[in-house]
Amino acid sequence: MYRQVSNVVVTFDKQNGQTCVTRTPRANSLRMRALCVLLLLTACTGQVRVKMLRDLQRAPSPFVRVFNGPESVDQPYKEVARLEVENPNGSYTEMVAQLRTEARKLGADGLLLSEFTSTEGHFDSLAGVAIVLLGKAEASSAKTLARTPCAASEELCRYEKACKKGDTPSCVGLGDALMRGDQIARDALKAADLFEEACVKGYTLACTYYGYALHQGAGRPQNDSVAILVFKRGCDQGEVSSCRYLGIVYLNSPNVEAVSGIAGLFLSKACALSDSWSCWRLGKMLDFAEFVPQNAKEAADYYRRACDLGLEYACYLQPNAQVEQAALPSLVAPR
Repeated sequence: MYRQVSNVVVTFDKQNGQTCVTRTPRANSLRMRALCVLLLLTACTGQVRVKMLRDLQRAPSPFVRVFNGPESVDQPYKEVARLEVENPNGSYTEMVAQLRTEARKLGADGLLLSEFTSTEGHFDSLAGVAIVLLGKAEASSAKTLARTPCAASEELCRYEKACKKGDTPSCVGLGDALMRGDQIARDALKAADLFEEACVKGYTLACTYYGYALHQGAGRPQNDSVAILVFKRGCDQGEVSSCRYLGIVYLNSPNVEAVSGIAGLFLSKACALSDSWSCWRLGKMLDFAEFVPQNAKEAADYYRRACDLGLEYACYLQPNAQVEQAALPSLVAPR
């Protein structure tokens, strides 16, 4: 028997070029679902507004990457259009899909999410920026970044001088700028060296940075086994971000069903250390029975704790809210 697993139908209106994501009654037959689709052809909501920031003449992109913030974009880019969708009865996941579709039509390489508005139980609007990722040649011609910290900014110059004198937090701050290409030419290898040395010296935040470099293959060959050891070093010393990423690495493992219990343990530790994202992720696992028995009451408790810790996103969640993903908090280097 046919069974509809989602009550969301996506349509595209060719006349005005808008994509619509609309909720329908659950349909348990092909005939009923066909009727729902026909009804949608006459009603379309959630239009994406587009404000072009510069000319862009490119064919539709086959794939558009979604970034939660500027710090998560791993190469130089330029903004080409501002996008916004309003859908009072929509969901975060649906609106991301709409913005992504529009960015793909424009020929953009990425969608940089910027802000959302919400009311209890719903997400009302979501905004983002369509971006074009620059290759090495384009990046060098578009903007020449400084090659040395002191040529980049006074702040990075202070970091370099303090780092040479043995100030470990300054070394991590300099490494963060080098890894992101912030004001200075990106040098992932040098950044990873700084993170590794600081972690070995016992600066726990550096262990998170170094573990993340290993997990992403930035400045070091990608190696989750070593990344786990590095994250564990930081987590064992109470570094909440290391505990969070330990859970994430295990949840992303190809063998996740066998190691999901370990992921839960580290996320629980991070939550106990007041990490709002980890509390939310535990709630989602319990809410949707991801590798654990479903428990709506405990899920609601974790959502509430995440909200109390400042994750506004979690304040509107109830069990079965059908929300897929909360943005990871950014790693913040010492300033």
